[in-house]
Amino acid sequence: MVQKNKMNKYLSEYFGTLALVLAGTGAIVINDVGGGVITHLGVALTFGLIVMVMIYALGDISGAHFNPAVSVAF
Repeated sequence: MVQKNKMNKYLSEYFGTLALVLAGTGAIVINDVGGGVITHLGVALTFGLIVMVMIYALGDISGAHFNPAVSVAF
C-alpha cells in the first residue's frame, strides 16, 4: 500500500508538470506564431491558471509540487 501511494504522488507530479509545460509553452508558441495575439499578459495568465487548476486537481495527492527539483529537495 505504501508503494502505491508513492507511485500516485510521482504520477500526479508528472502529469501536473506535463500540463504546466504543455500549456505554458503552447501559449508562448501560439503568441509567437499568431503575431502577438495572446500578449504577455495572456501568457502569464495561462501559466497562473494552469498552476491553479493543477493544484486544485492534484494538490491533495502530490502536495502541489509541480517542479521535480522541489520534490527531490523535499
